[in-house]
Amino acid sequence: MGKCESLVLVLLLFGGLACTNADISTAEGRTKMIEKMSVEDKVGQLFMIGFNEKEVSPFFRSWIVDRKVGGVILFRKNIESETQLVRLTSEMQNLAVDSGAGLPLFISIDQELGKRSSMIHFAGIPPEPAEVARMRGEQVSELASTIASNLAGWGINTNLAPVVDVDRAEGGIPLSYRTFSADPDSVAYFASIFVREFGKQGVMATAKHFPGLGNVEMDSHRDLPVTDKSLEQMMEHELIPYIAVIEENVPLIMSAHILVPALDSVYPATLSRNILTGLLRDSLGFEGIIITDAMQMGGISRHYPVDEACVMAINAGADIILHCQFKKRMATAPECYARVVDAVKTGEISRERLDEAVARVLELKGRYLINR
Repeated sequence: MGKCESLVLVLLLFGGLACTNADISTAEGRTKMIEKMSVEDKVGQLFMIGFNEKEVSPFFRSWIVDRKVGGVILFRKNIESETQLVRLTSEMQNLAVDSGAGLPLFISIDQELGKRSSMIHFAGIPPEPAEVARMRGEQVSELASTIASNLAGWGINTNLAPVVDVDRAEGGIPLSYRTFSADPDSVAYFASIFVREFGKQGVMATAKHFPGLGNVEMDSHRDLPVTDKSLEQMMEHELIPYIAVIEENVPLIMSAHILVPALDSVYPATLSRNILTGLLRDSLGFEGIIITDAMQMGGISRHYPVDEACVMAINAGADIILHCQFKKRMATAPECYARVVDAVKTGEISRERLDEAVARVLELKGRYLINR
């Protein structure tokens, strides 16, 4: 990058970013904010959505200004160059902090390793997870720090990574190429480094996919996988990395669209109170944000109406709904938003559950996006 382009990026990101007046850095401030927010604005904070353009479209502008959306997910289709990306993230944040409550956005991306890197076309290709697992700890720390520093410089504050699923010893599962290792302790070690280094750069890491997709052959993008693992087996394998990253204060954990009959014979993890609240919150002690995997994936959409599933996920304990694709014959993001608003107003989702989720969103935004 040349000096002129570097200067443009700095001016775009820092010269043009509005300052928020939202007082959410304290519990008292968050409580006052929640008391002032409408149901519609609260529900908006629980959505992270995707869009198709490389600029702030009228569609997404309405989400920021009218619905007070909590976050956005970016894909390669949204990114053309570093300058364009910084302009996009800066414009989105300015719109967010200038409208209504003045709350900044979670701006997220799936910046995994290897060919899953969303920045592959101008930031170079990072090594594959299996290659990273052969590096020394200090090399991994340097790699993670570089990735996080790049993201922060582009205005991206949330990474929907690392993948902490544990591969099967024989491999051959849909997630094999995205995992560090078949050894849970190794996965825990490397995932913890990424969580720690990302935090140092002010980027929120997201451990995924809870409680684990490393033992199933069905791709949850296509349909609902089922695991026959018992809780005892999972505690000795799939859940080891989660215990480690929770100790590292990982900010977000993403739920998996997977059926675990030993924990809940009816509902997949994303919709299961037994799993999200009972296991992740109560048993493992996670206090951060639970975000769903994309609700349009086959693991959910082939079995539930997407708008109904959004209500079910929030009642199960999810704090953020990820809605990032637009497919025919499925509820759109506005329809899902409207369904959740209606569920709150009719009591299907309690005001207490809504405020609990909003409080977690505000706490994380206050810690990472305002208080730094």
